[in-house]
Amino acid sequence: MLGHLQRGGQPSPIDTILATEYGIHAVDLVAQDHFDTMVALRGTRIEPVPLADVVAAGSALVDPTEELAHTARSVGIYLGDNPLN
Repeated sequence: MLGHLQRGGQPSPIDTILATEYGIHAVDLVAQDHFDTMVALRGTRIEPVPLADVVAAGSALVDPTEELAHTARSVGIYLGDNPLN
């Protein structure tokens, strides 16, 4: 999560702590020779997820007509559906 980039400001303490936790968990996986695994936030826990599970789950597409997509575009977030200027 890079909330500070979306907000356009400095990282909050939560952004910093979460980034550190992701890094620690990722390094732990490497130390355990788990190179086919990524880390993901599930609820309030960071958990290992096999890449095969990620690929098998397929794409999660954003409905371009949803209000959240409109809001994202309104603040300049590129969703891949319009050419960049």
